[in-house]
Amino acid sequence: MAMTRVAAPPRPPAPSRAPGAPLPPAPSRHRLAAAVLTAGALVLAFAFVRFTVDDAFISWRYGRMLAEHGVWNWNPPGSALVEAYTNPLYTALSAVPALLGVPTEAFFKVVGAGLAVGHVLVVRRLALPYRRKVLLWAVVLLNPVSWVHAFSGLETASFALLVALLFGWVYRRGSLHRWGHVVALAVALSRPEGMAYALVAEVWALAVSRRRADLRGALAVGGALGCYWLARWWYFGKFFPNTFYEKSTGKDNWIDALAGLPVPVLLAGAVLVGTVVVGGVLVLRRVLRADSGGRASAGSNDRLRSATPLVLAALSAALFLGLYQASQLAVTFCGRFPWQVLFPVALVVLARPAGERSVRWPAAAVLLAAAAEALSSGAVDASALLAVSVCAAAGWILCRGGLPGRGGRGPAVLLLGGALAVSVSVTGPRELGFALTERHRLAHAHGALARAVEADPSLNGPLAMGDAGLAPYCMSADRPVFDLLGLANPAVGTGTVPGQFAAGRLSALVTQAQPGDPEGLRYVNGAARPVHRAALDAGFERLGSVAYTGSRRLELYAPPGRGARAGEALALAARAAAREQGLSDVALFRRHLVDFPFLRGC
Repeated sequence: MAMTRVAAPPRPPAPSRAPGAPLPPAPSRHRLAAAVLTAGALVLAFAFVRFTVDDAFISWRYGRMLAEHGVWNWNPPGSALVEAYTNPLYTALSAVPALLGVPTEAFFKVVGAGLAVGHVLVVRRLALPYRRKVLLWAVVLLNPVSWVHAFSGLETASFALLVALLFGWVYRRGSLHRWGHVVALAVALSRPEGMAYALVAEVWALAVSRRRADLRGALAVGGALGCYWLARWWYFGKFFPNTFYEKSTGKDNWIDALAGLPVPVLLAGAVLVGTVVVGGVLVLRRVLRADSGGRASAGSNDRLRSATPLVLAALSAALFLGLYQASQLAVTFCGRFPWQVLFPVALVVLARPAGERSVRWPAAAVLLAAAAEALSSGAVDASALLAVSVCAAAGWILCRGGLPGRGGRGPAVLLLGGALAVSVSVTGPRELGFALTERHRLAHAHGALARAVEADPSLNGPLAMGDAGLAPYCMSADRPVFDLLGLANPAVGTGTVPGQFAAGRLSALVTQAQPGDPEGLRYVNGAARPVHRAALDAGFERLGSVAYTGSRRLELYAPPGRGARAGEALALAARAAAREQGLSDVALFRRHLVDFPFLRGC
């Protein structure tokens, strides 16, 4: 007897939610994930919110000068102009709290927390599987390094998140649209290399979308950046920022050779490089053209869009292995420089559109980024071995096109993005201990020295300092300060020391000494050595010192017969600092568990 199959009745449509009706309750696993993410984020934020790196105060001094003197400079009116910052966006933002009378350091803690909130909201809007959203949240919110960089006062975290947002926009939408061009401009004004990211993203978005709106946006962004560069060149009188000359002074350095070229040659080279990039994109477009009517097919556009993670990884690897390795980078806590260019690759890979068929482009991007990290390590350590392991996993997925089993593409993306995010975020306990306690050590050394100098009227006048950050920021905005280390040194790039910092006009000299270097020459760059040497040769007397970290200490010198009150105050501060600076990071953190220096100010 023949059997007949009876068709199942059609499934009734899901009831639609009326406008204004409450949302259905989230599944229990979603609530559990939200609770874990929130709790972990709050614990890490509580631990690292007290961290501020000393260099952040260099940029914030510009906002203070603008508020108190109406001049955009590191020093008060009448001083030589100097561009000591690499982050125009954060430096300009520092003027907001200064003009409003709000503590600048506390303001940037709010900015750091806002970065985390912004990341959560952006990911929440993405049409992605919930597991991928959780991982995108976790690699930021449960990552100690993310919080360290968010609260450091530098642009590291904002730069990484903006780069990921910019290229993620192209990857998911195939175009930048209006707000994407605004993000490109923000990336370009976050760091000098941000201009490369912005221009590459604009050109790539134009190649993918071929929309007139993207062409107009690219021209607007390029024109705005050109105007900004010319304006700052006219204002400060140097084609490059001061930090470029300071960080590219190594011998046999291609950046050194570049800095020595005439400006017309540099401009011609920039035009040539831009032409090559645009020409390369046009050639790639021609290769991917469809045969019909000479117009590119949607498939070729989709292939270009799918390659966006690899474009980002190639640019990041080139900058990391080229520009960064050729530069003298000093403020490198918690893997700052590899993190800010390679972490965005992980975020963009995890943001892979749900309808994307191939995982080979993301795999190639992760392979390239992890290879750059492994090549830069220079040693066989845990970080290098982890990077090599990520390379191996990415290479295997690249060859197979996914993980074994049905539906292996989704888990492959989770593995690729998560592994790269972990690899570039791995840091040792010493680095994390530094982040937990550095602000307390700065307060007991640099902050105490600034208070001692300010309390002595005989030391009013210009000052030269070998570790200029918090201390000059805490001093009067009327006091000119000569940065012996170089970032805010107007003599860098010119070799000419302003007359106001001649030895006969200095009221004090501050050096950072350590065993084997009693004069603190390690923290004096070549252009500042004449000022340092002239002060010591003029008979400046040592008034005292205060411990900073371990064997390093700040030494205060003044002209003969001056600074007695400052010496007494520094002696008291030194005794208090000795009790603090001798503690381990763990002990110091426990002692100041509920102490937040940014609430006290200087």
